[in-house]
Amino acid sequence: IRGAPVWEPQARKMEVGLQDYGSLKKAQAVNAYRNDDLEESRRVHDQMGTAREEHLNGGGFIKSAVYGGLDGIITTFATVTTVAGAKLSSTVILILGIAHLFADAFSMALGDYMSTVAEQQLVQRERRREEWEFENYAVRVTPMRC
Repeated sequence: IRGAPVWEPQARKMEVGLQDYGSLKKAQAVNAYRNDDLEESRRVHDQMGTAREEHLNGGGFIKSAVYGGLDGIITTFATVTTVAGAKLSSTVILILGIAHLFADAFSMALGDYMSTVAEQQLVQRERRREEWEFENYAVRVTPMRC
């Protein structure tokens, strides 16, 4: 994102001395990063002190929306063109296209939910195993003898 336009925070009207990332200091830090100005970045961060950072948790539903949208467009298009090729009325084509769109959306949502739950269970199970191994088989460091 370097070289991108200067970031203008919505909270520009806030006091300049605020210690959070909604202040003018955040804009200065972001601009220093985008301009690859290490000295300016250090100066701004030193002035800010400790500030809270807000991060996205995973990315929300972006992956699911893109994957489901692409799948929905392609398969719904295939259904509509197949039905249109059969020379059915436009009402039937529209009804089948909408029905397919809803069925596909439900199917994708359910599949995404189930795969997310399975992935979370796997991660939790592996974490529990690693914690157990750490508690029971932690490397014991013995002092070296000279």
